[in-house]
Amino acid sequence: PVDGRTFTAATLLVNGKTATLTPNTFGYLLTLPEDENWDARDTVFRLTASQPLPVSLTLEPVADCRMLNLSPFTQSGADTLIGVFKDRDRTLMRFDLSGIPAGSSLFSSTLTLRASSSYHANPSANPVQVFRATKPWTEFGAVWSKYDGVTSWTNPGGDAVGTTGAQLASPYAVNTSDPAANGAMSWDINALVQEWVSGVNPNQGLLLALGGTKDSDLHFWSRENANPALRPTLTVIYTPPPTPDPATEPTPTDGAAGIVLNPVLSWTAGSNAVSHAIYFGTDATAVANATPASPEYQGSQPTTTWLPAALAGGTTYHWRIDETGVATTTAGTVWSFTTAVTDPYLGWAQSENLTPGLNDAHDDDPDHDGLQNLIEFILGGDPLLTNDSDRLPKAAIEGTNLKFTFTRDDLSESGTSLIVQYGGDLAGWTDVPIGTTGGTIGGAAVSIFENDANPDHVNVLVPMNSQAALFVRLKASRP
Repeated sequence: PVDGRTFTAATLLVNGKTATLTPNTFGYLLTLPEDENWDARDTVFRLTASQPLPVSLTLEPVADCRMLNLSPFTQSGADTLIGVFKDRDRTLMRFDLSGIPAGSSLFSSTLTLRASSSYHANPSANPVQVFRATKPWTEFGAVWSKYDGVTSWTNPGGDAVGTTGAQLASPYAVNTSDPAANGAMSWDINALVQEWVSGVNPNQGLLLALGGTKDSDLHFWSRENANPALRPTLTVIYTPPPTPDPATEPTPTDGAAGIVLNPVLSWTAGSNAVSHAIYFGTDATAVANATPASPEYQGSQPTTTWLPAALAGGTTYHWRIDETGVATTTAGTVWSFTTAVTDPYLGWAQSENLTPGLNDAHDDDPDHDGLQNLIEFILGGDPLLTNDSDRLPKAAIEGTNLKFTFTRDDLSESGTSLIVQYGGDLAGWTDVPIGTTGGTIGGAAVSIFENDANPDHVNVLVPMNSQAALFVRLKASRP
């Protein structure tokens, strides 16, 4: 469509016939099928726009003044009149376009001046031309000889170019009409305004000059006129750049667990997004509230994949992708994932529903059965079940030896130090380290019976050596 809008739904069926929607100067024309009896009061039309609708913005100049060749040092910024005269008078004018978002598509830009009640005739149809000013002139400094009261124009009367970039050649717009007193003259300067809004050229304002071969003295009311209806205006109809849709389809999926420690995060870009701001951390609230000044901010990029630095095992991470469009940004949803536990003990604590920081430490005893979590982990016990007596090590006399027997969970073989200690009293102990294989260790015979995925059986035969008493205990620790 001519104004930049596209419709994703614009269909109306009437008795099986389809109405049509076509663009026109004012927007869109809905054409209904012929030979149908209509009652408009009973008809609902639903049009879903995939782009923003056009906006109309009318501006008054922020600066205007007339430069007089016959009085090259006379300043006129406070005058209520501006105007053009062949090779004698020219007008400068500037509008503040900051209210138009960068990246907007301009449908029309109409400059309108109101002719004064005198010196308003243009019977010879001389062209009143619009050029782009190229110097930073000031309203109360610009005169025929200087553009800011101090610095001279390169070309007396104003440095200004047309569409080709040449001085006072190929104007952006021309009007040859002969206005009545207080009548309007208008110029289509859309191409010029689009250059300013797009940043192709800096907005130094415009210059009005009279072309042709015959004299005409045209005066217009300036922005200082007491009547707002007579002041110059610039009416811009534009379509602002679309707001980007939010990012979707995160990988890992939101809430996923058991994620590797070096995941590649990815997502599907929202429509109209040109870059993606990444926020990442372990605090969900901090990630949700983060800005580019926050430590959670990881930068912005045009691609939709990102590799975080080394992650910790068994940790929940939160991340957010903000989609940035041409002029606006759409904040994303906070997603999360949890990395796989690489520490076997922590993985066991997590699987047993122990609470991090509350009762998951290796020396905690949440069920108060006298067995610390680490021993429960090794023996395959339940840290939240008080009655775990069937898991306790057992001792029995076997010939001249004391047989000490217990089970050991396969996962506990890594990251845990396990020692059987024995002695004739409770003061001195002999260590028997338990590894993955048996043998004679510390004077005791160690046998380990693998049991596939089930806990292994460990037997330790400790010689009695005619001792009156023999004590055996199991000791575990973590690095």
